[in-house]
Amino acid sequence: MSNKRLITNLHFSEETQRSLYNMAAYGMSRVGRDAEAFTYFSRKVTYGQLMDDIHACAAGLLELGVRKGDFVTIFLPNIPQCVIALYAVNRIGAVCNMVHPLSTKDEIEKAVRLTESRFILTFELNEGLVKDLGATVIRCPTPAFFPKNPKGLVMKSVYNFSVRKAARTRVPSPGQRLWSPAENS
Repeated sequence: MSNKRLITNLHFSEETQRSLYNMAAYGMSRVGRDAEAFTYFSRKVTYGQLMDDIHACAAGLLELGVRKGDFVTIFLPNIPQCVIALYAVNRIGAVCNMVHPLSTKDEIEKAVRLTESRFILTFELNEGLVKDLGATVIRCPTPAFFPKNPKGLVMKSVYNFSVRKAARTRVPSPGQRLWSPAENS
């Protein structure tokens, strides 16, 4: 007999059966659109802004051809676009294939091939690692959520300098798309 125990009789409450997207919508319904959902480098993002960005991202992914049951690789660091993408993919009913942003080219290739992902969301510095994997690459510009103050301007300048130094594709090639979050007010 195997050492593995089979769990066959589990009870899930109605709340624990909700999707991640439904839990975010539920959270917003409890605290309101103007409540703070998260802070990123001192920039506060409300539930309303978050949900608008999730809906815009989900609509964009649907337009690109993502469907329920598809695997979508998310190859991003802890930036707002990662959160938005996770919920948007879940909203569609697709499956998130989360890959650590410090993974090597071989590791990301294995993860994409294993799940047969047709779409990869990544950021500028990792774009070169995924451009030849036969999937549609969606570039998520990291500075989009930097604070709109002098500190954010410095952060954006330093980041853009780093990106220019990194080997990457300058313009989207066939199969690459640019992420355009809903103007991130």
